[in-house]
Amino acid sequence: PLTEYEDWLALVEEEQARRKMLGVMTFGEIVIDASHTALLTRAFAPLADDATSVWQARSIQFIHLLDEIVQEPAIYLMARKIA
Repeated sequence: PLTEYEDWLALVEEEQARRKMLGVMTFGEIVIDASHTALLTRAFAPLADDATSVWQARSIQFIHLLDEIVQEPAIYLMARKIA
């Protein structure tokens, strides 16, 4: 799963968004809150829109989770690396 995660993020063109998400590999976990939603939604939208991408479904699901944070800013996502 870690290799798949890295492969998915390699397709993200927005450097700041990619760096945020790769924090899982660097720090072991990341928190995604309302301050990250606009950046990450813009960064993953091209993958969600690409019907030929094997990452389309994952990207759509991720954007839906980001939309939930926009609707209720008190919630956040935590991504954690599990070896």
